[in-house]
Amino acid sequence: MKRHLLCTFLLAIISNLGLLLAQTVTPSWAVLPSNTSPNSITADPAGNIYVANNNSTVTKIASDGTVTAGWAVLPGSSIRRGVVTDASGNVYTTNYGDGTVSKITAGGEVTEAWATLGAGPTSITIDGSGNVYTVNIGNSTVSKVTPDGVVTSVWATLAAHTLPWSIIADGAGNLYTSNTASNTISKITPAGVVTQTWATVASGTYISSNTFDASGNLYTINSLDGTISKITPEGVVTQPWSSVGSEAGPSFMIKDKEGNFYTANGNNTVSKITPAGVVIPAWATLPAGAGPQALVFDPSGNLYTLNTGNNTVSKILPPIHPDGNGILYVDSSAASGGDGSSWATAVPDLSDALHYAWTYAAAWETTGLQIYVAKGTYLPQYSASDNTLAVGDRNDAL
Repeated sequence: MKRHLLCTFLLAIISNLGLLLAQTVTPSWAVLPSNTSPNSITADPAGNIYVANNNSTVTKIASDGTVTAGWAVLPGSSIRRGVVTDASGNVYTTNYGDGTVSKITAGGEVTEAWATLGAGPTSITIDGSGNVYTVNIGNSTVSKVTPDGVVTSVWATLAAHTLPWSIIADGAGNLYTSNTASNTISKITPAGVVTQTWATVASGTYISSNTFDASGNLYTINSLDGTISKITPEGVVTQPWSSVGSEAGPSFMIKDKEGNFYTANGNNTVSKITPAGVVIPAWATLPAGAGPQALVFDPSGNLYTLNTGNNTVSKILPPIHPDGNGILYVDSSAASGGDGSSWATAVPDLSDALHYAWTYAAAWETTGLQIYVAKGTYLPQYSASDNTLAVGDRNDAL
């Protein structure tokens, strides 16, 4: 569909956006029932949030924060471990207790045992073709389920006693498992060929979560020492690449569309790490006792934390964001640090506003995003060829 922007300019990526802008945090954006015992979180393409709970339910939270606590009810022995959504808005949960995967349509129709795997599935991921994969800690295997529900329960076998905990797919369809007992990463090709020890992280680190950058480098967050490891597509490890500190107690890591990383920390903070590895330890602070365990982005760039300590979901707005009517304000005379949600907090640099529009264009396809620009002087500042800061270059672009 046509994108409705008040202004159309040549856009450029700004790598350091957000380093100097304050975060807007809603600590209890959604409150879950006290008996749910939330475990994992995901978002669908429409911006709805889903929480898999250990009381055998899935909670749905609409984009406006409306909570449907028992949106889906699953078998009592299932015990949620992982949750993921596909491109059609279907929700899948790994059920550690009974060794199954449940499928829930966007309309809430539940297939409790959509796939039966056995062996304690924990983490779940989906590749670009819609195949669902689970890593099973009970027997160190990976299971594959096609979009039409055909199950290969032992699609790949990992080394015994490595305790594989999480799984992730890259753009080429390769799978990677984080093996907590051996501090290793295993790689599995789309054909199921396993490289058991594709990469080794330092002992005593405890790999708890991982993510990719746009170049195919894999990053792991290591809970015990608070370090982040970087692994190239060839399996070359930089340990540590960065660190949020062992005192932070990180448990989960996610990447935004600009290449920044964020960790959920046991000390009730969210840390931000730039693509260069620069750390902002307390980029966002949550209430005492929140206990953030997992993170997810919605299509508009809002970040959500699942807080198992107080059964809440916190919402953190991106550094720049429009108002409730989809209007972003720009004024060259405004003070730096504005979020663009009003004239009083206008963004002073047009490049920042355009960058937001470019990055999150898909989220505004239907409703349209408008950029209101006050009279002023707005100079091109970024290289049109490589998107780097190059003030004064004749080839600069907004």
